[in-house]
Amino acid sequence: MPFTIEDDVLVAYHGSEEIVTIPAGVQAIGEGAFRGNDRVRRVQMDVDVFWILPEAFMDCTSLEFVTLLDTLDEIGDRAFKGCRSLKDVDRTIADVYYCELKRIGDEAFAGCASLKKLEYESGRWLTVGSRAFADCTALAYVALPDALAELAHDAFEGCTSLRYVSIPEVFRGSEWQHGVFREAVQAIRNCCPNIVAIEGRGRASVYSSETKSPWSTGTLSRAIESLRNPSMSYVDFADKRRVGDVVGLFEGYAGLEHLDLTDFDTSGEKSLACLFKGCAMLRSIDLSPLDTSAAEDMRQMFFGCKSLEEVDLSCLDTSRVQTMAHLFHNCHALRRASLHGLDLLRVNSLWSAFDHCESLEDLDLTVSAMPPVKKTGYLFRGCTSIKRWEVSAAWPVRHDTIPAPTSKYDKWWSTREQRWMAVSQIVKRGPAADVFTSAPTELTNTL
Repeated sequence: MPFTIEDDVLVAYHGSEEIVTIPAGVQAIGEGAFRGNDRVRRVQMDVDVFWILPEAFMDCTSLEFVTLLDTLDEIGDRAFKGCRSLKDVDRTIADVYYCELKRIGDEAFAGCASLKKLEYESGRWLTVGSRAFADCTALAYVALPDALAELAHDAFEGCTSLRYVSIPEVFRGSEWQHGVFREAVQAIRNCCPNIVAIEGRGRASVYSSETKSPWSTGTLSRAIESLRNPSMSYVDFADKRRVGDVVGLFEGYAGLEHLDLTDFDTSGEKSLACLFKGCAMLRSIDLSPLDTSAAEDMRQMFFGCKSLEEVDLSCLDTSRVQTMAHLFHNCHALRRASLHGLDLLRVNSLWSAFDHCESLEDLDLTVSAMPPVKKTGYLFRGCTSIKRWEVSAAWPVRHDTIPAPTSKYDKWWSTREQRWMAVSQIVKRGPAADVFTSAPTELTNTL
């Protein structure tokens, strides 16, 4: 036999097979039993296995899959260290809803560069040791159990791809030690430079038994909720699962500086009202991933985004939108905005859309379709810096839909007619595609 077994402990493996099944009755994989084996790719364990002792599979560079059943009690120090081909730990440790695992030892999975995720939501009180997942450079997200006893401050050191972590807000014995969770969060941030969201969960009752991922509907919203911490500045979305009601989803996240909306599913959403309202530090945003084909309400979508400098709406489907009231109200740093090609045929309100955008210099109003909107009051109130604006024939040219001139002549220079024109002259001329500037030689770049 290729195994040496002593007192129910698999002491050594001598074979060269790629797929290994641990014999029935073995209760522990001994220290260094498979260490340095570069042949084995898959290990199937029996329900009798309770312990994986230190360095049991260390430096098994070809090992890809290990079946660890719910009876497993401990993964020892450096047990899988250097197993650079080992993949999804969640599919081996947490295929069942409830696990017995109590300890993941120091450097247990250190250097497992192919490991992408860890899902372990429920089970015994778990201790995660020092550098347990150090240098797992492909590890993207982690969900640790609600019954978490201890998490070493350097458990995820060098996990440069780690983006999401879901951990309980209260650790064992720390109900009166409110700083424990904050310290754990800060430690993860220090170890993982690309972390984007840390979700603080309650106890196991938070999840129903059918919940398989901390990023499924409902729990992703709670992950985003953690961004209220002012030190959190970035968020993106790891999968294409839906969030649900997105009205005001990011409202008030004052520390949020950047959003990657790739795979943020807004299909079917009728209202995007207040979506980014109050994101005072948001500086840039790419809206192209958004599906707005069902959107009817874009009120206050960017209200109070005081640091936002450029916005291009031309990528959005606005064919069903009925209101854009207060769209960019109080976006004090906004310099350039584009509504190029938008179908605004159903829009009935642009009330205060650019109200108090004092820095706005370049504005593209070349919409493809637009009705004679009635509610356009205060559309450009406080816009005292506009140097260039472009309009299409579809734009309803009225006194209340034209920015106030900022030139010393109190007129706009018409690129089309090559002459200075007062607002009343532009209105009298009627709708026509044109570019207006505050001076003949002052032509800024378009978006």
